[in-house]
Amino acid sequence: MEFWLINNDERLQLPVPPPNYSIKKSNDSSTVTVLGLGEISFIGTPKLAEIPAIESFFPNHPYSFCQYSTFPMPNKCVEMIEKWRNEGTVIRYLVTGTKLNMECTIESFEYGERDGTGDIYFSLQLKEYKRIANVAKEGWVYSGGIWYYFYGNGVRKTGWLLDSGKWYYLKENGAMATGWVMYGGVWYFLDPVKGEMAASKWILWNGKWYYLKSDGSMPVSTYINGWWVGSDGAWDGKPKVK
Repeated sequence: MEFWLINNDERLQLPVPPPNYSIKKSNDSSTVTVLGLGEISFIGTPKLAEIPAIESFFPNHPYSFCQYSTFPMPNKCVEMIEKWRNEGTVIRYLVTGTKLNMECTIESFEYGERDGTGDIYFSLQLKEYKRIANVAKEGWVYSGGIWYYFYGNGVRKTGWLLDSGKWYYLKENGAMATGWVMYGGVWYFLDPVKGEMAASKWILWNGKWYYLKSDGSMPVSTYINGWWVGSDGAWDGKPKVK
């Protein structure tokens, strides 16, 4: 296997390959508490792949175990990676003979000498970089069965969003929330399909009626125009009090 760091015409093959390689992939799943149902899980979208620290050294001598003999001097290798890191360059990390071939950002780069040989040992931390090609302007994007709202610079919006006179709630991973959402100790209800916040209206959920005030919050233990809602926010089923 050959380990390559590539930035367009700038290419650096690690002279001494690391003893192994690995990659961590996971999903940004989350759990929420739904009134009447308890805790449920939402399968999130794939998170950026994480590459455990790449550890090796830049040799100052043409050792027999080096993969090639025309490698740059250690300080030149360090200067190249430091330049990429300082400039925020997106590089490609390629390991031949494997499926590992992805664009990455340099999260950290540590290096130093140890034994007086002039060899420079290093630890390089990379993280997958994804380009957002389909976001040309601010707005909604539908991906993987989930709605997201992006700013014009490609950053996902989170928290409350007012769009075209309607309120929406975007979770920590940017996914549009639906159903019941607890925020600031208060329950809100978002349309199960459109995600719009319910306000100034009654809704029927799991056979019970709930009222959402003008700000979207669910009142508890009070009368709503003569109808009593209990501590769980549901109408108690009794006739209206005149």
